[in-house]
Amino acid sequence: MSSLADLGVKKNWTYETIITCFNDDIPHAAPFGIKTPDMKTIQIEMYKGSHTLAIILNTKEFVINLANDPAYYFYSLYERGKIRFSEAKNVKAPFITECPAFLEARMRAPIENIKSYIIEAEIIKINIKNIPRLFNRAEALVIESLITATRIGYYPDGKAEEILKENYRVVKKVAPDSSFLDIMDRLFNEMCIFIK
Repeated sequence: MSSLADLGVKKNWTYETIITCFNDDIPHAAPFGIKTPDMKTIQIEMYKGSHTLAIILNTKEFVINLANDPAYYFYSLYERGKIRFSEAKNVKAPFITECPAFLEARMRAPIENIKSYIIEAEIIKINIKNIPRLFNRAEALVIESLITATRIGYYPDGKAEEILKENYRVVKKVAPDSSFLDIMDRLFNEMCIFIK
């Protein structure tokens, strides 16, 4: 069986994916970030009131689609008619036909928080047609931070620092112990910005 490492997944990094499930036999798709604490299970934070959360709490089975094309994230939110689905073999859920890889998953136990649930899922099967390009927000945030750093004089007082600190917070969350975080640390040292 293929592993998460075969896909290039790193422990505790957050990757942007599209979750698909059946809502009364009708394919449903929505973008969600996933991470793995142990390279065996997947965790997804879903906020209360989410339609996808309600479906998964009911059906307990879903697919995690790794799409190479960012357009599919848009389609899953606004133009679902542009997505072609096929049915997974090991769980009762659809997958996006054009995705280079997808994970068939089954919910183990939801952990309820004040505003959300953490859905912990067992990976039933990893399906790889091609190695996907994994989307992690850290890469784009580092580029945006470097651009922001070159334009500090064009922002109102304190605004650039506010943007950079928020970018740092997110990079630290979605790509811990990464070269992206190292670049952010070095940028802050160069700019003499202190992180609280």
